[in-house]
Amino acid sequence: MQNVIIKGKDNPARIEFTFTGDVTLASFTSITVSLGGETYTSGSAELDVDGNALVLSIGDTTALAPGSYYPEIVGFSTQFDDGYLLSGEKLRVLQNSVVIR
Repeated sequence: MQNVIIKGKDNPARIEFTFTGDVTLASFTSITVSLGGETYTSGSAELDVDGNALVLSIGDTTALAPGSYYPEIVGFSTQFDDGYLLSGEKLRVLQNSVVIR
């Protein structure tokens, strides 16, 4: 299943994670999600952390062209100050893309 964001609408995409071991989304002080040429940071109106899920709300703000985007998601903390790749082109943890319509 794909997460679909409809431009001009307020429909968030929910990106779920399942972790094994000690690392969870709560392990990071900041998380960034990059789609196309846009980057969103946790704590902003566009990106929220809800347990082990990221909630991306960009339908009203994105300038991305319609299409399918594979998100690059990076977590930052004192332990991972250069960032810890949670998902992206080189690490395909997520099975789904985000579709902009």
